[in-house]
Amino acid sequence: FYANATVSGEHTIATNFDGTTSNVYVNGVLVTQTTPTVTSGAKLLTIGEYYSGRIKDFKFWNLAKTFLSSIQNVVINAGVTSIYSSKITSFSSGSVDVSSVSGINAGDWVMIHQTYYPLGNSNLSSVCPYEFKEISSVSGSTLTFKTPISGTFIDGAQVIKAYRCKDFTLNSGISITSSAWDVNTYTGGIIPIYADGTVTINGTINMEGKGYQGREKTKSNSNFENGLNGQGIDNSDRGAGIGGLRGAGGHGNPGGGGGGGHESSGSVGNGSGSNSGNVSGGSAFGSTSGSYLTMGGSGGQGAPHDINGAYQRGGHGGGSVFIQGTDITGSGTINVNGTSGHDNVGIKNWQGGAGGGAGGMVLFKTT
Repeated sequence: FYANATVSGEHTIATNFDGTTSNVYVNGVLVTQTTPTVTSGAKLLTIGEYYSGRIKDFKFWNLAKTFLSSIQNVVINAGVTSIYSSKITSFSSGSVDVSSVSGINAGDWVMIHQTYYPLGNSNLSSVCPYEFKEISSVSGSTLTFKTPISGTFIDGAQVIKAYRCKDFTLNSGISITSSAWDVNTYTGGIIPIYADGTVTINGTINMEGKGYQGREKTKSNSNFENGLNGQGIDNSDRGAGIGGLRGAGGHGNPGGGGGGGHESSGSVGNGSGSNSGNVSGGSAFGSTSGSYLTMGGSGGQGAPHDINGAYQRGGHGGGSVFIQGTDITGSGTINVNGTSGHDNVGIKNWQGGAGGGAGGMVLFKTT
């Protein structure tokens, strides 16, 4: 496979062979196409023969990729407040059905992410896997991918549109954020950036409080009640702080909610006065192996007192940011902090304090 050309500067040269046709692309533009005869058996492969210059990088694939110009440099010079994400409603080996296709097109790349486990998951280390896929077509509510899905995903997964590019630059003074995780729609909480080259962050990526969300309830009676647990990775609220325990008559102070968990367990929610004791923080979950991407668990609600309308909402967990590139640099900020529990004590006294949300995750990959 070869092309005769005299050029200067840095260029991307790619070739593929689908069993019949071989193609050579320069910067995503097809320049040579042939139908060679390829015999079986071992062959000597020479890269850069008769080439006078420098080869910066090269890659091999065991499939016939199409090297079109859809992957370009991305420069963010205006604020971003929303990134496409949608609940996956069904899977096949090479496609998914989603709740919404508004904002997604053929040629786009998505991250498939197992964000929630509606039927429970007691394995707290191997949770929330992900993989990237290029969309070959969009038909109705179906996204069909160019290559099969390699991982195992179930109900509770979402697709998130990725910044798939050569180089990625977030300019100074510019902020990127997205919607918080919504357990009702199975969307939000994650920003994926996947570059073949350099990622430069000079602005701000802000996913503070965009992970698993703290719950709240507004009292409509004069009873003493326990606070609600926060939201975690599954229907058993694993990773979330437990709601504070209810108080007793008079000024028997209700208990505080536990803090959200993530890499470490959340802090204990302390009981006081006449209530029955402390509650635990969220369990530790997730992995730093690079194969999983997790958000922060939320805090438990502080127990309300016997006053109508009183509540203390648990703090929200931090969201997650995925960044892959050959180099990652810049002078900007990435914020995946959790938020403090909502403080309503000044309005309605004698309530338990709410637990804070745990920080999220920033995953850097330079391979």
